[in-house]
Amino acid sequence: MPTSLGMGVNEYLVSRFPRLVDVQFTARMEDELDLVEEGGKSYGEVLEAFYSPFTSELAKVEEKDEEFTWGQTDLKCPECGRDLLVKTSGRTGEFLACSGYPQCRFTSDFTRSPDGRLHLTSGEERPERCPQCESPMALKQGPGGPFLGCTRYPECRGTRPLSTGVPCPLEGCTGELAVRRTRRGKTFYGCSSYPACKFALWDEPRAVPCPACGFKVMTHRATRKGDVLVCADKTCGHRVQGDETG
Repeated sequence: MPTSLGMGVNEYLVSRFPRLVDVQFTARMEDELDLVEEGGKSYGEVLEAFYSPFTSELAKVEEKDEEFTWGQTDLKCPECGRDLLVKTSGRTGEFLACSGYPQCRFTSDFTRSPDGRLHLTSGEERPERCPQCESPMALKQGPGGPFLGCTRYPECRGTRPLSTGVPCPLEGCTGELAVRRTRRGKTFYGCSSYPACKFALWDEPRAVPCPACGFKVMTHRATRKGDVLVCADKTCGHRVQGDETG
């Protein structure tokens, strides 16, 4: 069910940046800007006086609040029925998390419709089956990014990486390229048969054969000149302008 985001931004700013929301501070800033307009100060002086202490305050907040809550929603956790909260992580950005944490660890990405309402993007059943119990699997969001989890969780904790649907191009491999993340949170695409197959790409794969060498996969890159497809075989590297080979 869609929802709108509760307002918690003002409370957060007051608690973390009291100097910036203080009435006397804003009054002084207005005076400083008047001096700039009148030629009594340069805008560089004013910005420097503001920016130096602000960066120090921001660094302290980021160090303390690796993950913090922005606000309430009226969405319910699909696993335990508690309220879902909008949180922010320094690695993955905004996400929804169960207010029952740590008893319930459900998380999900979300989208916003034009009217500001939120929509879950996790929890929908997928055609893949759990490798442990053969039950349906659902899209979920974890600290390392999206993945498929068993719908019988917590009774069954089976998981699968989220597949792109692109078959691994290596001869004899039956795996598919799946979305993964490094320990630092960077997305890459690795074979689902890992560790038996260690084929991996940094760029998003396309099941398009290279017109130059015939390699089964090309990768998509967005450049200043537009979309480009690049052969995933490093010994080839053939490029095609656009997202299709035609």
